[in-house]
Amino acid sequence: MVTGAPKRAQVHALISALAAGDRGKALTAIEEASKSGADLQLFLELALEALRSTLLIRYAPDFRSALSEELGPDEFDGLEALAKEKGITEKTLLAFLAASERIRYAPIPAIPLELAVLELFPE
Repeated sequence: MVTGAPKRAQVHALISALAAGDRGKALTAIEEASKSGADLQLFLELALEALRSTLLIRYAPDFRSALSEELGPDEFDGLEALAKEKGITEKTLLAFLAASERIRYAPIPAIPLELAVLELFPE
């Protein structure tokens, strides 16, 4: 709590919502992380790592062993299940990468993350 590090479950809530294509749940995950006092820049960095790992699990089978070792079995298994859903794409990673550039200058840190979700799931 003192460091502002988000709970792992908060990051997974966002990633799961993105994988499912659920805009409402993704926005709720961001809001809950924000209200909990999590550092949203760190939250975003952890989300980017999870998104990257999910795509590597799906598209780079040669990296699976190294990723499994790096992430640990629980984290790897969770991301592997999300990789099968196909909801997370290169577009998802690009939207959140753009958010990482915007978050430094945003007066409200949640806005860049929310914009990334809205860009991915327009009405």
